[in-house]
Amino acid sequence: ETFGSSANGANAELSKGGGSSVADAAYICHNNPITARLANYIQHVTQPDGTKVFYVKSHTMYGIYDYPKNLDCYAAFRVPARAYTQTLKIEVVEGQLSGDSYFAFGNDYGDTEIFKNILDPSITRTVSVAVNYENRRRFSIHFHSGSGVDKGYVLKFSVTP
Repeated sequence: ETFGSSANGANAELSKGGGSSVADAAYICHNNPITARLANYIQHVTQPDGTKVFYVKSHTMYGIYDYPKNLDCYAAFRVPARAYTQTLKIEVVEGQLSGDSYFAFGNDYGDTEIFKNILDPSITRTVSVAVNYENRRRFSIHFHSGSGVDKGYVLKFSVTP
């Protein structure tokens, strides 16, 4: 194996992660909220084996180095298409932000809720997604590192049933 696939590996900086666990958390960074939600870029919360879970990290070097300054990353997450209502959940697994860094929920027009504390319990939330609403009922997130430097975070998205 030429490149390490685990976030704990020596070559972790070369891996964006598959999203299957905290150690394999994916890094997703689009330059604006509209691009992040387009069909080719929105992240379906599902794994190749059918598990409906997805882990995402704040920056490529999470767990090795602090996040860099001036990072502005947008990502969007949705449930896979199914013939029944599903629930999409977001929760923070771990993390720390400082300075003017923040995590936010948003829409096409910008940030709608901003959190300076990544461990704020009100970040954890669910959305019910009815059949044919898979593209519309989603989570759009934004990470702004600004001039701050700190550990960053790992988020867990899950879908039930």
